[in-house]
Amino acid sequence: MVLEDHVSRGKKRIPKLLAGPIPFQDTTWHTERLPELFWLAIALNRLSYRDVLERSFEMANEIDLSLRQIRGNEVVTRALLMSEHLALSVSEKQRLFTTHNNAPWMLAFSPIFADLKLIWPEVPVAYLAPNPANKSIDELTAEVRELLSATMDRNDGLAIAIQSVAVMTEIRTGHLMFLNGVEPPDLNAVFDYPETEASQHAAGFIKVNCTSMIFRGRDKNKCDFDWQRMFWNGCFKLQGCEYD
Repeated sequence: MVLEDHVSRGKKRIPKLLAGPIPFQDTTWHTERLPELFWLAIALNRLSYRDVLERSFEMANEIDLSLRQIRGNEVVTRALLMSEHLALSVSEKQRLFTTHNNAPWMLAFSPIFADLKLIWPEVPVAYLAPNPANKSIDELTAEVRELLSATMDRNDGLAIAIQSVAVMTEIRTGHLMFLNGVEPPDLNAVFDYPETEASQHAAGFIKVNCTSMIFRGRDKNKCDFDWQRMFWNGCFKLQGCEYD
């Protein structure tokens, strides 16, 4: 039976993923979610997938643990999301930088964050990039334009890759919980995307959970999309960087 794994809600039958404690909400990929994760596209363009995955896990896990200690609470911080860093105080940023200045993830990502500052001076992770940019504005413009073109559709290969890094990190940090009866697919199959049915199934799982991750990391009482506006305003100012 097609709907046998769905949950009853009145007269409706809905998928288990949509019936969880944090209901799935529709978002627009390129205007809302891509800005949160676009920096991972740059990371994947410069580093291997394995390195990005490992360093992303270290970054997310260590920042989360540090902030829990600083704040004395168990509130989860999803450090891969740019907007999460907007909520940090000056003292918290100073503590995080001092604590993790020589961490492997800082050494890997700080040069990327420094380049981001050249295009977006108010990028939320600027406090993690004390050094100047490594590339010229012309080089960065060309790179950003190419990567935007490759990620504007959330179903394209690079877009799936950055979403997979985010979701796999969410799983490894223990922040992504599954409902009883929901078995995640083999996410390693995504490396064959879109050639196999298994890879398409894995990609679908990743896209749904990436959307949920964005909403889990958002202050429900203050959805102002500040970073999204800063991101696209910065793109519009780049010569030759077009947005349809």
